[in-house]
Amino acid sequence: LNRLPDRPGIVPPKRSSRQSKKNMRTRNKIILIIFGSALIILVGLFLALFRFGLIEHLVNRKLQNIVGANLPLKVHIGQIGGDYYSQLVLSDVTVIYDDGQNSYTMVEIPMLTAEYSLSDIWQGDLKFSKIAVDFARLALRKSTENKWLVPKPLQASQQKATILNFEVNKIILNNLSINLGNVNDSLLFNNIYLIGKIEGREKTYAAVIDSLSYRSSDARFNLNDASGKITLTGNDLMFQDFIVETDSSSFTVSGQAILEKDLIWKAILNARRINFREFSSFLGARLEGNIAADGMIEYKDKTYSGTVGLSGVFMDRRFDSITAIFKFYNNRLIFDSLQGVILNGCRLNGRGDIDLGRHPEEYHLIGRLDHFNLNELVFDTYR
Repeated sequence: LNRLPDRPGIVPPKRSSRQSKKNMRTRNKIILIIFGSALIILVGLFLALFRFGLIEHLVNRKLQNIVGANLPLKVHIGQIGGDYYSQLVLSDVTVIYDDGQNSYTMVEIPMLTAEYSLSDIWQGDLKFSKIAVDFARLALRKSTENKWLVPKPLQASQQKATILNFEVNKIILNNLSINLGNVNDSLLFNNIYLIGKIEGREKTYAAVIDSLSYRSSDARFNLNDASGKITLTGNDLMFQDFIVETDSSSFTVSGQAILEKDLIWKAILNARRINFREFSSFLGARLEGNIAADGMIEYKDKTYSGTVGLSGVFMDRRFDSITAIFKFYNNRLIFDSLQGVILNGCRLNGRGDIDLGRHPEEYHLIGRLDHFNLNELVFDTYR
């Protein structure tokens, strides 16, 4: 064959072969198979996790390992939705109390929305910017022995699983309802609205309540507004600057309570107004009046005691300004010390008691009275 002469500036065409084309087709097929397989796996995982309930199964199992190992509770989440990046929506959440002898549904939550930062979760911090709960129902029941069936946390040495630390910067409870007692004898709290913050660190749980209100089947428990801070460490409950507004009373209280079989609590009270009819009904006594008060009150061994400063109207008698050291038990209000001004200008220094178990009530007073006006104590004594 005659060789073609070389021409300047012209590159001879590269030779192609059937083998190179075949290799290219094989390589393309492998790439398509890999990408196709990956796509199928991703779609399968997506469907399994978010459409066929695998994620709910995994979360429920993890919750049971954490909660069920330490408390007689069974937590179940019906459905998990949201964008999963910054928000989760939990639907049909139930919490069942089951101690092996007694069982009942303690919590029902139709919808719970949680907002968070994925970076916090990735770093192991269980932090939520907001959790909102709508139309939840909470119930607390009693056993046949008339004991409350509530979960009691195990001692640290008894815990089988680590309790997670958590933080919720804003928690909103919208239209919550609580049912206390049994079916035939219960106390209801409805229209509960709460805005606050809550966190748990090791053995301590703290809550800051910005606003709390509810109505009750027993009007004495109606709460128009409340705010303050609560801290629970073991059985030790601390409450700080707790402001309470009821239908007829308004006060601020700080103190401590020991939540044991025999309840013990101590509080510092600053009351702008206390309605004694509303307050004394909880003591099983019949007291009347509206007063302002500040001081310390303690409860122990079924006895109330303390030191308070009072002003206002008590049992239809005027208390201008008086300091009292008192005890209340067995329907008897005992004043170990009474000092101040009562009955529109009468100076008092003494002690006494009121026997509320008798009808009519009996009053006793030993002390010194200056500028006493009998007509202020026994009305219409003279005109």
